[in-house]
Amino acid sequence: MGRYLPSESPQGNGFAYRHAKGALPLCLRKFFKACAGSLAAASRGGAWAALLVGVFSLAAFALAALTGSAQAQSPENRRISLTQFGSPIISPPLLVSEGQPATTYNVALTSAPDADVTVTLSLGSESAIRLLDGDSRVSTLSLVFRPEDEDWDTGRTVSVEAVDDDIAHASPRSATITHSAMGGGYDGTSESLDFTVGDDESEGLNLNDEDVEAGLDAVEPVSVNEGEDQIYSVALTSQPSGGSVVVTLRTADPTIARLVDVDDNNALVNTLTLTFRADNNDWQDGLPVTVRGIRDNVDSDEARFTSIGHTSSGPGYSQTHERAIRVIVQDTDTRGIVLTAASLSLAEGGSDTYTIALGSSPPSGEEVVVTLQVGDDTIATLGLSGPGVEGNQITFTPDNWSTTRTVSVSAVEDD
Repeated sequence: MGRYLPSESPQGNGFAYRHAKGALPLCLRKFFKACAGSLAAASRGGAWAALLVGVFSLAAFALAALTGSAQAQSPENRRISLTQFGSPIISPPLLVSEGQPATTYNVALTSAPDADVTVTLSLGSESAIRLLDGDSRVSTLSLVFRPEDEDWDTGRTVSVEAVDDDIAHASPRSATITHSAMGGGYDGTSESLDFTVGDDESEGLNLNDEDVEAGLDAVEPVSVNEGEDQIYSVALTSQPSGGSVVVTLRTADPTIARLVDVDDNNALVNTLTLTFRADNNDWQDGLPVTVRGIRDNVDSDEARFTSIGHTSSGPGYSQTHERAIRVIVQDTDTRGIVLTAASLSLAEGGSDTYTIALGSSPPSGEEVVVTLQVGDDTIATLGLSGPGVEGNQITFTPDNWSTTRTVSVSAVEDD
């Protein structure tokens, strides 16, 4: 407690008072001022004047005391103060973004508490932000302001971090922190603080684990041999925001490559759909796609090229995404004549047969003529049957190159 010490009155007619620890409270300063005025009036105007002055002084003191007490307890003077960088937070909402450092602000009280004040910070259960409590991320945090700590006006720093999900949100999310106070004359006091939450995902497709946003040339192409299969993967760049995302695949040229529907007995199809759901990790791990290289039966020194288009739609993918992957089909056809027998063994007067065809198709619009000839017709003779046969020649076209022709060989008796 302070001590009240005598000092000379400015008027030199009595005592003035000061507090040993500093300035007096307002109500007490008014009281001592009234007393000093009474003494001065008594010295100038007599006892009746002093009495009247004293009565009015006491009334002024009582009014001042009541007014000061009411001001101290006024709810308008007991609020939770929210500031950032030393300035009150009014508008717009504070910004916090996924994958970025936490946003901070300050929580304080506007007047000294009578006792301990607990300010509870709380979020909704589905909030897009979290409060940082040391290394923990929490949805509720309590701040205690004690009169003896003398930090009620300097406040405490609060750190807020965005919940980093894998969903590409169509628009920024919003969140609110509610601040509720209890104790120390602050019961029922509350303040709210709004936040805008920035996103760090974008809608899109990943092919072969490459980000296709960079363009078709940036995606590793699929290479497959004629008549064989190759597998690549399709994934999403962000988690579906509910429901399913459907990706439709289409082959640009089914004469070069087709899709294999593994759910339909490996049927070859030109269109295939993949479904990604929000409740599993397929969107991130990817789904396999099987491509079959189609034989053209033409022996060529060059590979053939086509592409497979991918179109996505569904929740969280408000805009349709179209991406393509290049497919390279390597030629495995071999140019040549295919015989069903390498040799025949005949007795005199006997006969046998074999067949003949081409190993690959002639180029479009062209023909291949094969001429059969016996080295010594005194030993054996030939007989041909089938399309394109004329004399000892067979004509193969792109339409009949694989159709076998029968060759009959007869041994000549030499007596």
